[in-house]
Amino acid sequence: MEILQVSRTSPDLTAHARMFHALSDERRLRVLDALRGGELCVCDLQSELGMAQSLLSFHLKALRDAGLVHVRRSGRWAHYSINPEGLAHAAAAVDELRSPTTPRGAEACCTAQTPGGRPPRSDHPEATATPPAVRRTR
Repeated sequence: MEILQVSRTSPDLTAHARMFHALSDERRLRVLDALRGGELCVCDLQSELGMAQSLLSFHLKALRDAGLVHVRRSGRWAHYSINPEGLAHAAAAVDELRSPTTPRGAEACCTAQTPGGRPPRSDHPEATATPPAVRRTR
């Protein structure tokens, strides 16, 4: 699986979303935690995590698609391990979110705007300096 590089100019937001989605599930985090000790066979992951094979396979596929785990096949067995490059991609994506893309101007963005966010028209009552007179009725 190819790990996409984080770019300061045009991040691959789809890859970021896939990765963060994979990290947003407690079961997937438990799988990653179990793999911190090294490579494990699916049957060992099943017994360690107490998950049915179909549920575990579903979560392992999400982690694989996000580039967070490697799979090594040996005959009928599948052995999983953490992909360090995938975790580095996750860390880089978070770092990228911490830094601003371009400095913003000091002026307020909503100066002299109507409640809808548009600048007032010159012929609109909100554009005048004094509010229109209120007529009272008795």
